[in-house]
Parts: sequence; structure tokens; C-alpha cells
Amino acid sequence: MTLQISPGSADSTDMGKVLARLTSLCGGLREPAFRRLWLSQVVSEVGDWAARLALTTLVYRRTDSAAWATVIAVSALLPMLGPGQLIATLADRFDRRLILVSADIARAAVFAALMLTTPPMWALLALSTLAGLATVPFEAARSAAILDVTAAERVPAAMALGQATQSLALVIGWAVGGLLLVLAGTHGALGVNAGTFLLSAMLLAGLPPLHPSPEGHAADGDRRRGPVRRLTGATKWIAREPLVRRAAIVAVLAVGPGTAVEALIVPYVGRAADAAAFSALLLALGAAADLVATIAIPNGLRPERLLRLAATVSAVPAAVAAVLFWTGIPALICTGFVISAMSLAAIAPASAALAPRLPAQMRASCFTVLATALTLTQVVLTTGGGVVADHATPQRAAAALVLLPLLAGAVALARPARQVSAPAYFSGLASNPRLQDAAQK
Repeated sequence: MTLQISPGSADSTDMGKVLARLTSLCGGLREPAFRRLWLSQVVSEVGDWAARLALTTLVYRRTDSAAWATVIAVSALLPMLGPGQLIATLADRFDRRLILVSADIARAAVFAALMLTTPPMWALLALSTLAGLATVPFEAARSAAILDVTAAERVPAAMALGQATQSLALVIGWAVGGLLLVLAGTHGALGVNAGTFLLSAMLLAGLPPLHPSPEGHAADGDRRRGPVRRLTGATKWIAREPLVRRAAIVAVLAVGPGTAVEALIVPYVGRAADAAAFSALLLALGAAADLVATIAIPNGLRPERLLRLAATVSAVPAAVAAVLFWTGIPALICTGFVISAMSLAAIAPASAALAPRLPAQMRASCFTVLATALTLTQVVLTTGGGVVADHATPQRAAAALVLLPLLAGAVALARPARQVSAPAYFSGLASNPRLQDAAQK
């Protein structure tokens, strides 16, 4: 017996919308270069999140401290606040494919060392930070490479797919991480991460050369100051346009607190026998909620509407989670951890709004500036949340953290960014010698 649905039925219409959304989201995968970039993201991030859960669990078991657990969670982000920024600008000077492959090989070596040894706390933190130092230029080069190989009209869909992929990788990574902790222990999870980086390097090695735009190689007499000047120019560029600035603020204040709340799940669950599996379950459910929200968000809207959508996605889940955290009821608190992760989906429309306006010759530098702001927020809020959790409770710390995406979203909705058309913006830039000089340097 065959079930048939008439074309005019609500179910058929809804299914058609879902399929159309998925088709739009995944259309770029038909391009071989974009497909390789996407596959490398899938395999490396699945292993990365499994390893992050392993490291956080390992440190918490050693120290019984939420503060130390959050420190290891953000240790890989620390290089973005210093030398990593300067290294990342190399992706605006050299073949981005070379940067990507080299960074993957370096990270594979670090996690192989963690797998084969049991280092003291200081060495574990140092190795995690070293892996983060290689991640900074990798992420800058990958973000720029995606724009290099994607047609302008497909950039919003590419950004949305990247966020959806990260959410999917989180679901799989947390689940795999919890399974590996049960079956193979922390060293097994770290070994899987090393293998995924090697697989990612093999995929990226098949990319065509991805040399930056010739404008990115502006003459610079002082090579040592070149990266600083490029970062300064990128900062001015981002600050120039209200819409880009607002979108960046919403993204940072949605993702930064979201990362900090995630880091509190292991301390909240505690040290019970099944704590690792339950922590992995909560993290995976949160990532799944983020994934559903990301897929549901339209990506073909005008930048101004994308920004308002990002603000809504940032504020609404945060408001619901804040209430749940304050109930004191364990089941509702766990639900709050899951729902709060939906605010992370705000980065997809926010990125889609700002990315097409970034200049081709400075894309890696612009993404580095944005990533620096995000990283600083993540480090401060995650470590601060851990300290508060040690003196109060993890759920109280989480309740305070989710007020930030709520506030950022509310402000963006109340005061929308002034519309600046791309042609007018670039025309104004062309007539501004000071900004021209900043962009070239």
C-alpha cells in the first residue's frame, strides 16, 4: 500500500521547503575545491571536539576544579591573542593551500605526542596551546579560501553550510568523544584527533593553488611590520561600515558566551561514574539544537535582514535558557544547557551579512581580526565562568553568561544598522586615501 500526499497538502509544502533549503545550502558542494574544504572541516572538527572533551575530562579528574577544566578548554584559543594573529596574516601573502596543509600536519604531531605520553599539567597546557597556534592561520586561510572558490551569490549559503557543518561535527564529535572515553580512554580520543588532522591534510593537498589577490602583496619596506599594518588596515575596514560592525558584535556575543556555557557542562555533571557519557550527551544535544536552528535559517536574504535574524537567534534562546538555569530543577537546568547552544546559530546569518563586504586582498586579515575579538571574549568568559562556578554553582555561572547574547540581540533589534549599499561603500573607500593605504598595508 502506497502512501500518497497531494501536491497541495501542508506536509508536501513543508517538505518541499526543507528540500529547497537543503539544496540551496549544499549547492556549493558540486564544486570540487569547495567540496575538499568542506570535507576537511568535517573530519578535522569531529576529531577536534572529541579531543576537547577528552582533555577537559582529563584535567577535571586530575584537579577536581571547574576553573582548571575551563582553562584547558580555552588554552587552544590563547595564541589568537598574540603571535597567532601575525602568523595568520601569512594567508594574505602566500598560497593558502600551503598554510592549510602545514597547519594540519603540525596539529597532528601535537596530538600524537599527547596520545603517546602522559605529560604534567604545564606540558599538557603548553601542547594544547601549541596546537592552537597552528589553528589560527588554518582558520584564517580556510575562511579566505572559501570565499576564493565560491561565487559571490553563493557566499551566504557557503557560510551557513560551514556553521551547519560545525554543528553537525559537534554532534558527532561529542558523541564519539563520549564513546571513546568509555571504550579507549582519553588517549584513544586524542589519537583519533591526530588521525583526523592527517586525513584533512591529505584532502587539502588536492586543492588547486590558492594565491591571494595581487593587491594583497603591496610593497612594504619593513617586512616585520607588514602583518601589524595589515591587521590595522583590516580593523579599520571592519569598523568603517555599521552593518559589518553590528554583525560582528552579534556574532561575538552569541558565540563567546555559548562556548563558556558549554565548558561548564562537565563541572555541572560532576564526577559520577557515567559523568563522561552524560556530559557528551548534553553537548551533543546542544550541538544538534544548534544544527537544526542553522538549517532552518534562510540564507538568501538581504544583509540587513540577515543581521536582524542573527539578533533574534542570539536573544531568544538565551532568554529561555536564563529562566531555566534559575529554576534549580536538574532536568530544566540540563534543558537550559541544550537550548542555550541554539544562540550559536546566530553566527551563520551574521557571517553571511558581513563576509561579502570584506575586501578580497585582506580576507584572511579581516577574519583574523574578527576571530581575535571572538577569542578574547571566549577566553575571558570561559575562565571567568569557571571561577564563578567554583565559588557559586555552574548553573548560576551559566545564567549570568547567557545574559550577554540576550543583550546583544536586543540592542541590535532595537537599533538596526544603517543601510550602506556595497557600491556606495566601496566608492567611498576608493576616494579615501587613508583607508586605501590601510587596506594595501
